[in-house]
Amino acid sequence: MSDVITLGVENTNDVQRKLINTAKKRVLIIEDIGEMRLMLKSLMTSMGYSDIDVEALRSSRNKACFGKAL
Repeated sequence: MSDVITLGVENTNDVQRKLINTAKKRVLIIEDIGEMRLMLKSLMTSMGYSDIDVEALRSSRNKACFGKAL
């Protein structure tokens, strides 16, 4: 029984390390459909990311970054 508990603690520490690593990373979501932007941001938040930028593909900021091809 103690082996199972020990295994669980090790796995918990690994998960905590991964959450710490994801919390430090920045995410950019580019999507035209508003509902998809909201869903993707919620998904990334639930995965532990906290610095999330969301933009529409056709926004003027993205046109300046990616060129007129959009």
